[in-house]
Amino acid sequence: MIRRMGKDDILAAVTIENACFSDPWTGKILEDSLETPWNYFWIALERGEAVGYSALCLIAGEGEIQRIAVLPRARRQGIGGKLMEAMVNFAKNAGVSALTLEVRAGNEAAVNLYKTWGFSAEAVRKGYYQCPAEDAVIMWNRDI
Repeated sequence: MIRRMGKDDILAAVTIENACFSDPWTGKILEDSLETPWNYFWIALERGEAVGYSALCLIAGEGEIQRIAVLPRARRQGIGGKLMEAMVNFAKNAGVSALTLEVRAGNEAAVNLYKTWGFSAEAVRKGYYQCPAEDAVIMWNRDI
């Protein structure tokens, strides 16, 4: 089940962050972001347990997918796709015309997920990520 995330979900999101990212967002970052009117969050639940979450920022008719994370043990079950569907549908309903995101160049699973949602690579930020050092691929879907 995918639903909008609230303050009560922050601890679960921190757990997911720590399991998925080498530079995870803190509870404070998540709490501050939840209170910002242009940020929107969703949480994925499996049998009542949080197994993934996503974050979308909408400004001036465009959106940025800031986060999408699924616990390693829950991957390859379509949860990432359901989180993408929630964000894309929300963006469409909000009148957004384009979405962008950054992804580690070596994260083939994520790149392939984004491609299935109409995203294509448009630029590279050399050495953007640390721990480990890696380029970021900037992807866009300009036809939401």
